[in-house]
Amino acid sequence: VGRRVAQQARVVSKACDDLLATCRKPEDFAGDYRIGFVLTSSIRHLPGLLARAQSEVPEVHFDVESGLSDDLLARVMTGDLDAAVITGGELPAQVASVTLTTEELVYGLPTNAANWSIKTCMARLSFIHFMPETGIGRLIARHLKEASLVPHDVIVLDSVEAVRECVSKGVGFSILPRPDIERHAGRAISIKPLAGERIERELVLVYLRGGALEPHIPVLRRLFDT
Repeated sequence: VGRRVAQQARVVSKACDDLLATCRKPEDFAGDYRIGFVLTSSIRHLPGLLARAQSEVPEVHFDVESGLSDDLLARVMTGDLDAAVITGGELPAQVASVTLTTEELVYGLPTNAANWSIKTCMARLSFIHFMPETGIGRLIARHLKEASLVPHDVIVLDSVEAVRECVSKGVGFSILPRPDIERHAGRAISIKPLAGERIERELVLVYLRGGALEPHIPVLRRLFDT
């Protein structure tokens, strides 16, 4: 009985949404939308988006999920998500994007190693590598390869907060976007720019061409502004 009720409830809910949509003008930004956030962006960008949406587009409701860039992009392509904030890169033709921000990647060092060279850090400290299969992780791996840097020990973690806490406790050092390290920099963590070519992580909002959100992307982009 519960399954039958749930099935009929979904039909009723969809009919209500369609009825409301019929009453709106095409340019009205309203309704329910599903947006994904790459884990490293949700802490800094999601709260502001939701707060501004409440006051500026009160008829819009966002269902929010977090995940990895590749997974979120795949779900946008299938229509399971209306849009997603991911680390930029090459995109399929059916997907469009707008840039939200670019973030420089930097070293985060324990304060007792603030004056060490990176080669010394590689030899004496564990390198805390944020998930190599993610967008940030691939940028980190690229830098290490191009700079011919080989850590003597690597710890892989899937949380920016965990990486940052390990660095602050002197467990090792890492590479992360500057905003993620600056939130904890000071007495516990020192920041050092990457040697050689500057590497940036581009955060982009991706959406399906011709999808439900496409007409409202300019408004949605503005909601991300601080």
